[in-house]
Amino acid sequence: MTTRQKVIVLVAVFVTLLAAFLIMGALSSMKKKMTPPKATPVVRKVESAIVEYANIETSIVGTGRVLSQNSVDLISEVQGKLLPGDISLRKGASFKKGQLLAKVYDTDAIYAMKSRKSSFLNALANILPDLKIDYADSYQKWVNFFELVNIDKDLPPLPEISTNQEKIFLASRGVLRDYYSIKSDEERLKLYYLRAPFSGAVQEVMLEVGSVANPGSRIARIIKTSELEIEVPLLVEDAQWVRKGQKATLKTEAGREVGHGYVIREATFVDPNSQSINVYVKVETSSEALYAGEYLRVEFPGMVIRDAMEIPRNATFNSDMVYVVDSGYLAKKRIDILKTNETSVIFTGLNEGEELVVKPLANANANMPVQTQYSNVHKVIADTNKAAEIQEKMVTKDNEKNKKRKKKD
Repeated sequence: MTTRQKVIVLVAVFVTLLAAFLIMGALSSMKKKMTPPKATPVVRKVESAIVEYANIETSIVGTGRVLSQNSVDLISEVQGKLLPGDISLRKGASFKKGQLLAKVYDTDAIYAMKSRKSSFLNALANILPDLKIDYADSYQKWVNFFELVNIDKDLPPLPEISTNQEKIFLASRGVLRDYYSIKSDEERLKLYYLRAPFSGAVQEVMLEVGSVANPGSRIARIIKTSELEIEVPLLVEDAQWVRKGQKATLKTEAGREVGHGYVIREATFVDPNSQSINVYVKVETSSEALYAGEYLRVEFPGMVIRDAMEIPRNATFNSDMVYVVDSGYLAKKRIDILKTNETSVIFTGLNEGEELVVKPLANANANMPVQTQYSNVHKVIADTNKAAEIQEKMVTKDNEKNKKRKKKD
């Protein structure tokens, strides 16, 4: 390799190294420029209220089914073919107190009764001559009794027996035995007629007219529609606030008031299926017709919880946790919930004067810096209730539309 070639190689190597050094320097300066600035913490705004305890008037709300206070199963006590009464024995049929709902074929029983009364008349006719001789003082009253006996009517009352000798005489001739046996049959004959014990409606029919009824056969279930009650299942913690005689307001599912009532009884056990305690409200007044089977909302107002505070239900998390603001930062605290309402909770457990977050904050966590904005907690609850009512009305409208569609289909 000549000297000139060596010089060229050295110059090339130098130029390459210089270019590489310059490129590395440029890239290093660019990396420094692209390094993002250190992020500053974002301070979020929260709506808060100062914890202040007071006496709070609240109410219990539940949904219950309307029931008849009187529900009776018509059961046959005799055997025979079931015949129609004064009404058509069909589900939903109305009737008045005393009306004949149905009857069991009784012709054979009637003829048997007339036969027994004829035999009884024969027995009386046979003892009258002896009464006239041996018991002259009693003769006329037994003649009068004999004349009153009519085989098509119930037996009249027995004449008063004056002496023991007269009683022995009547008993020895079987008169007393036959009389009371016939009176028993007269009462049994009434069992062939099923009459309404009250005014109401037929709720269910188990045995159709024309079928054969046997003793113990269930024919129909009837209900008294003029006296209604509402069975309201309540949570155990809510049932403790309800007392017998307490007034109640009745509303439809849409929130329209339709009547008033009062508590007539309360179960002393928990329903194993619903894990609730049933409270029964008698319907006292109603502005429109109520029907057994429909559902109503029942509100029990007038309860006072002392030294507590009410906040929106969505201000809590994990059942009984809330956020408070401490020196500009969020902190978690546990509260003691005394009562849970539909959209709010009533609680104690925080110190008065603490700053409580009353509106839910997305992605919140402890030690997050925040800026507080004081709110009227009552207005927040009212807004929450209004939003819930609007949503409930929308759901009710959708349900009604779906029902109409199903009917058309």
